[in-house]
Amino acid sequence: MDKFAISLLVHTAATWMMVGIMWFVQTIHYPLYRKIHDGFVSYERCHLRRAAWLMGPVMIVEVVTALFLIGLSPSALLTKFATVNFVLLVLIWISTCLFQVQQHQMLSIRFSKKIHHNLLTTNWVRTILWTTRGVLVLLMLFYL
Repeated sequence: MDKFAISLLVHTAATWMMVGIMWFVQTIHYPLYRKIHDGFVSYERCHLRRAAWLMGPVMIVEVVTALFLIGLSPSALLTKFATVNFVLLVLIWISTCLFQVQQHQMLSIRFSKKIHHNLLTTNWVRTILWTTRGVLVLLMLFYL
């Protein structure tokens, strides 16, 4: 198996791990925030630490392997797919830095229905982008 194929398999596994995490977070975890009354700030701070340990390494693997896919691509079509994949990944990181991190920081000080609503709403961007990327990497596997 060549370097591109290995990178694509690792990238696909990391991407689909994040797709699963995002759908769980978007449809179950974040909506349940509004049910936590006592100890929300402590819960949120714990969430941030634990989520960083899980999601941080996977997101780094995604970035590194996404760059490998562009550089190692064996065809023009796969290069185009890899480039679109990377652009979508950059948009996810931008959304994370501009919106989700900021909202989590505010929620770690105090719960706010408005901030919670904003977190749920803006996180759809990441959920949809990660899902799109998941489909795209499966398409790349098909054309490999």
